[in-house]
Amino acid sequence: MLMLMPRFTFEDIPAFIGFNAKIVVSNFHDLCVGDLAFLAMAIGMNNSAGAHCVHCFKAARQFNCDLMHPQDIRTKGSLIACLNQHNTNRLTNKSTRNHLGVNKVGLLDIDPQRIIVPMLPCPMGLVDKMLVHFKAWTIYEVESLPNAMNQMRAAFRSAASNLSTAIDIENQANLHNEQVGKTPESKELLKQAKAAKAEAKRNEVKARKNLEEKGKQHNARLHSLNQRCDTMFWSHNITKEHCHGGKCNGVNCIKTMAKAEELFTAFAAAIKLKKLATVADAVIDSRCTQPVCQFARSLGRDLVQRTWH
Repeated sequence: MLMLMPRFTFEDIPAFIGFNAKIVVSNFHDLCVGDLAFLAMAIGMNNSAGAHCVHCFKAARQFNCDLMHPQDIRTKGSLIACLNQHNTNRLTNKSTRNHLGVNKVGLLDIDPQRIIVPMLPCPMGLVDKMLVHFKAWTIYEVESLPNAMNQMRAAFRSAASNLSTAIDIENQANLHNEQVGKTPESKELLKQAKAAKAEAKRNEVKARKNLEEKGKQHNARLHSLNQRCDTMFWSHNITKEHCHGGKCNGVNCIKTMAKAEELFTAFAAAIKLKKLATVADAVIDSRCTQPVCQFARSLGRDLVQRTWH
C-alpha cells in the first residue's frame, strides 16, 4: 500500500484520513495507432502511404492479395536496408524517390509490425472517390451544359481521345524498336512518338483544367444539377464539411452508404431532367441504381459494420 496523505495539504478534511492507493501495473502492448500518412512518415516512408504498404513490401497495384510471405514483412532491419539501398540508388539517379517506399530516417523508433492503422478511413476514401467520379461522369458525359461549357467539354473529349491515340502509337513504336534491335530509324520513330504523346498530354491537361474551372462556376449556380444533388444530400441530413475539403466525414460517409438506394434513385430522376438528348435513360438507370447502389450497400453493411462499431 502506498500512503498518499503526504501528497495532500488537506489534513483538516476527514475524507482524506487514511486515504491510500494500490500500485497497479497493467500490460502495455506498445502499439502505435495513428493516421496512415503519419505512421508512414514515422518509420521513414515519407509521401509513400498511398503507394506502398507499411506492413510489407507490396506496392499499390499488389494490395488486393490474400497471401503474404514472411520474407516480405517489414521490420526495423528491413527499413534500414531499404534506406541504405535508396541512398545508394541516389548516387547514380537523383530522381529516385524511394526504395520499396523508404526514403528517410524514421521519426520514431517503431517496429512496423506494432503499427495499427484505423480502418474507417478506407471506406471513407472509397465513398469520396465514388462521389467524385460520379460527379465527373455527370459533367463529362451526361449533363446538358451551356454553349460555352459544352464547347469546352467537346475540346476535352477531343484532347482525351488524341492522348489515348498517342499512347497507343508510342506503345507500338516502343515494341517495334525492341523487335528490330533498336536501329537509328526505330529510335527516331520512338522519339517522335514520345514527343507527340507529351504534347497530347499537355493539351489534355489544359483542356481538363479549363473544363474543371468552368464546371465550378456552373455547379455553383442555383439550378445546376450539382445543386439539385446537394439538396438531396441535405434532405437526408448529409453534409460536406469545409474542414474536410468539401467532402464527407466518417459519419456522413456511413449515412451516404446507408441511404445509397434512395439517394441514387433520386439522382437518376434529377439527371434525366438535365441530360443530353443523346443519353438514354437506361444508361442513367444502370449507372445510378445498379452498380453504385450495390457497391455502397455491400460496403456499408459489411466493412463499415465491423470497423465503425
